[in-house]
Amino acid sequence: MQQNISIELPKLFESGRASELVQFSQLEFLDAYLGEDLTCSRCLGGTMGADVNERSYKKDKFSKHKQKKRTDPFVMIGSEILNSSAYKDLSYSGRSMLVELLHFYSGTNNGQIWIAPTMLDERGFSKNTATRALKELRVHGFIYMTKRGGNLRGGCSWFALTWRPIDRSDGQHLENYRPNAYLKWAKSPENQIGINGSSGCIK
Repeated sequence: MQQNISIELPKLFESGRASELVQFSQLEFLDAYLGEDLTCSRCLGGTMGADVNERSYKKDKFSKHKQKKRTDPFVMIGSEILNSSAYKDLSYSGRSMLVELLHFYSGTNNGQIWIAPTMLDERGFSKNTATRALKELRVHGFIYMTKRGGNLRGGCSWFALTWRPIDRSDGQHLENYRPNAYLKWAKSPENQIGINGSSGCIK
């Protein structure tokens, strides 16, 4: 003997006053209750219409809103750095070089950040400007040279951002490394460093 199944549908469907979001949640409930038999007009009654395509459309519509938007990688400099005395004392070349180093920081290569001379040239740095900017960042405590490069040694120098954890690897020299060294920087007339007339030291 065939058994009839009846479900009392929410009045929101009958009145037509439900928002799309409420309807979507009710459809989810009915799908779970009825299992695979989604087109059973005897179970759903005349009010629902049993339109599977319409259901699929609504599910896709709401699932798209739940997907995360894809964003491009970006460079972030914290307010603590921007408000530090060391950053305020940097030249514009030093600030630009700091952004370039952050651009080449992947999140897992701190201590192995390097920039080839051809890259610097493409990004508007002359050899002298790049050398002075890197030295300025080192003196002000923003970066630390973990490996010295050059023509005689082969390869580029490696650098680490002092406010990020070091990603250790072979070939690094961390004997004098000090985390967050830029916070300990202070102006000092006795310590002339010969970079754009600025002076200072890390205490």
